[in-house]
Amino acid sequence: SHLRGKIGTTMRVEVERGEGIWQRTFSMDLTRENIDSNHSVYSRIRDGELTLKVLWLDSSTAQQLTDHLSQATRGDVTSVVLDLQNVSYGETSAVAECASLFLPTGTPVGYLVSGHNAVKSVSSPISTSGFAVTDQLTAIEVGPYTARTGEMLAKALESNLDIEVRGAKSAGLGTLDGRTIRSRV
Repeated sequence: SHLRGKIGTTMRVEVERGEGIWQRTFSMDLTRENIDSNHSVYSRIRDGELTLKVLWLDSSTAQQLTDHLSQATRGDVTSVVLDLQNVSYGETSAVAECASLFLPTGTPVGYLVSGHNAVKSVSSPISTSGFAVTDQLTAIEVGPYTARTGEMLAKALESNLDIEVRGAKSAGLGTLDGRTIRSRV
């Protein structure tokens, strides 16, 4: 938190290492910059639980999830948690792609409604395709920043799997065929 500040400014950081006569101080100058990343998925394994933190949903998210899910085959991984606490935007097509990693082919995950009024609106089913990569998903984490496509994905998985939804209330902005998800914690 001490590194926060206006982008472009420079600050000096000093790190002390060692003790007694072996103690040394290292100094370095850092320039604050925007962090730009094309990775939408990060993972960590702790106490047998693989947590997949998703930041947004786009055309590369399903592949990134697949790459991270390969860690689930390790002998020390007993459960997988999908953390959607920061997913507030993304592509609707990515919802079905990501749901396909956990659900069987052809599982309906909602409907895409086009048109602005009930008379002219047309709804198209959104279904999974491909093959489920893992059956170890045990929980989904949502929070106040989970909105839109994040809520859609959480609801699709929660409706079709026996998993726990945990965290704080989500934003309530995402719907698929009128359904929303709000954590019951």
